[in-house]
Amino acid sequence: MNNYKTLARNISIVFICLLLIPITTWLIDWHWQSGQRYGFFDHLLFIITESGSAPYFALITSLVLAIWLSMRCKLLKHHWVVIFLSVFLLQGTTQVIKSTIKTLWEEPRPYMSYMVEKGVELEPFYELSRKERGVVIQKTLVDDKTTPQWLEQHWQKETGYSFPSGHTMFAVMWAFIIVGFLTREKDSKTPLAMGIMILWAGLMMISRIRLGMHFPIDLFVSTLIGYPIALFFFYFLAKRDTLIDGTFNKPAPKKQNVTQKN
Repeated sequence: MNNYKTLARNISIVFICLLLIPITTWLIDWHWQSGQRYGFFDHLLFIITESGSAPYFALITSLVLAIWLSMRCKLLKHHWVVIFLSVFLLQGTTQVIKSTIKTLWEEPRPYMSYMVEKGVELEPFYELSRKERGVVIQKTLVDDKTTPQWLEQHWQKETGYSFPSGHTMFAVMWAFIIVGFLTREKDSKTPLAMGIMILWAGLMMISRIRLGMHFPIDLFVSTLIGYPIALFFFYFLAKRDTLIDGTFNKPAPKKQNVTQKN
């Protein structure tokens, strides 16, 4: 269980670093506006946000990361089957939680304020199917000169509710998974991997608020949800290791010499 303390510390570092993004957004009082201009950096953010877009890009990202992690982990207890099942369980759990909250909360995305300015009524809009909502957005932006085409197409696909952020949950949980397993492996590249995953997940979160997809509170709560789930999961693995080690390393009972009396 000693290694779990290091693991919890590393995951907590990732958690705090990522939580600073929505907190900083609140502190500087930045919020998405319909008239903002988009440049080259925004297009890069869009590429990063697509790496977490369901179903295809998120699946490809998960396969690449899971295969790399399986190749990096060499201990028998981190067989590739264990890693793939762990990814399925952790990502699946957080995405089910996300979908449930979205259904209950029904918070429109920030970019919908721009649609309202152009005459779209929210209540009838959300009574439509997702495909029909995309058509409404396409028609509404047909003469728009400020929104890039790639962002218009992204809005047409992402017509669901805002709170919480599925992209954020996806990226944050992957950061926890990579750091957690590499820490358990005592991999020397753990600090480097931690930095890369913080950068990727952080840019994912920034892209969601910059592109009008989420509010800072969406990112904040999404990060909060993933943190205890990851800690509990790796605590369970640590307890399992303790039980296995205790079973197989248990000393054999001493044989007693029996003397026969004549």
